[in-house]
Amino acid sequence: MSEGPNTMSIITSVPSTAAHAAQFHKPEAEEATSLTSDAQSPPTERSHRGPRAQARAMPVPHPPYSPFVPVLLGTLALLGWLGFQTQQLLNERQALQAAYLSQQQTVDNAGKLRASLDALAADTQRMADSGNPNARLLVNELRKRGITINPAASTPPASTLPAAKR
Repeated sequence: MSEGPNTMSIITSVPSTAAHAAQFHKPEAEEATSLTSDAQSPPTERSHRGPRAQARAMPVPHPPYSPFVPVLLGTLALLGWLGFQTQQLLNERQALQAAYLSQQQTVDNAGKLRASLDALAADTQRMADSGNPNARLLVNELRKRGITINPAASTPPASTLPAAKR
């Protein structure tokens, strides 16, 4: 790797005297005493030291952090999540109501069909009781399959289910 002209100038510009090296590499005990003496000396005498040494001598206190920003962000996130959940629940509620209303006509038609079949079965039972052999055969076959007919039952109302909420 070749060294550029800038690298050479930096290397050659650094003095290599022992006094200069001793100035930058003081033992820790001497450095601690020099920091305390620098703090008591006037600023003009301290100015010969670099800004790094002054920064090490006087640390800048950080202001205490306020919990306002994290609490604000947490509150906004919570409100956003609650709003999203509310919107989702409202959409699901509307979808369930639409499904219920679309099935209501089918349920009403099934109730009407059941009522007409019950009426037909009751009439068949009455005919079997009056002596009709074909009706008697049909009622016996239905009984074998577990279907009972209540001839005393009158025709039930068209829909015994609760009306749909609108």
